Amino acid sequence: MEQDEIGNILTKDQASYRFVPDGSGGWREDHAIREQTYRSVYQYTGPRPHAPRHIDEHLVAESMPWPRVMSYDASGNQTGWVYRDATRRTTAWNEENRVSRVSQNGQELSRVLYDGDGDGERRVHLHRISGEEETAYHDQHLTLRDGRFITEHIYAGQTRIASKMDPDWFRDPPTIYYHPDHLGSTSFASNDEQTRTGSGTRRRSTTTRTTWAARASRRTTSRR
Repeated sequence: MEQDEIGNILTKDQASYRFVPDGSGGWREDHAIREQTYRSVYQYTGPRPHAPRHIDEHLVAESMPWPRVMSYDASGNQTGWVYRDATRRTTAWNEENRVSRVSQNGQELSRVLYDGDGDGERRVHLHRISGEEETAYHDQHLTLRDGRFITEHIYAGQTRIASKMDPDWFRDPPTIYYHPDHLGSTSFASNDEQTRTGSGTRRRSTTTRTTWAARASRRTTSRR
């Protein structure tokens, strides 16, 4: 990743590969995952010095880059993008600069409802990527998905340290432990057996990376 003198990302290379068993208990690289292997070139042609206006994405086996054109509101919130002159993502924000709705090509993907007492806490999240999923946030210690699946969360102050699903709906549910860093930019999750089950990295500008591992998986993905 290359950055300029004020910290803006200029270029970013990402590569994801599919690994398969090698027959001797290990893994071997099979092939690059085409849609996840690319180079992004950022252009800051708008009025805000840290907000990219145009991103060219160079994909594997593509001779020409595909453009992603970003848009922002007067408060600097990203209101969406247009990719390949065809796919249009739109993000709506409320008066407190919190995401309220995400749509793609006119179809609503996600909607978030907040409480009205002024603290801006998220209360209900509707997710419509595949079917419809509703998550209700009763408080920081309890979430309810689709009216049935309860997850309890344990906090130390404002830091979440563990989560566990209700055993009435999930047989022998594992306890997930969270291990964030002091900056809040990187976090890891582990289970009862101290095996890492997930990781997330928040980066400046438009990139967020999350990877998950499954113990029983017959294949794995590595991002470089």
